[in-house]
Amino acid sequence: MADSIKEQIELAFEALLKTITTENGYVNNLGWNVFRGKDAPLEKDELPGLVVNTGGERSDSTINAGFDHHWLPFDLSARANYMDDAVWQKVCNSMLADMVKAMGTDTNLGGLAFDIQIGDNQTGVDDGKNLIAGTDLNVTVHYRTRHLDPYN
Repeated sequence: MADSIKEQIELAFEALLKTITTENGYVNNLGWNVFRGKDAPLEKDELPGLVVNTGGERSDSTINAGFDHHWLPFDLSARANYMDDAVWQKVCNSMLADMVKAMGTDTNLGGLAFDIQIGDNQTGVDDGKNLIAGTDLNVTVHYRTRHLDPYN
């Protein structure tokens, strides 16, 4: 059986985030370690890394007759090592910029979505002893399917 549109979008979004490497013109190599649905914190050998989780989807079938519109939230958690207290904010800002830049390269995920909406973000230090900086970003992908048909 074919994947649902939601599953296709999640896979396309994950593939897009895997392009975040210095070889592709980004500051960080978050794309080396992209984890979908990981609950546990990243280990040191998984840094830099990016965890992608989806939340509860909102749907509406009243906008266009015959179609269901969906808003699928993604919670992105980027983590990387930093050298000292003077640079952790710079590391966080560059990870945020890399994620936003990547989404700008394919705003409709290969035609699967209407758009990607950038939401709130937070930065901070996860563990002062291990010098791990973190940036969390909320993103929503808007897409549609035929009414009551998640595969089309």
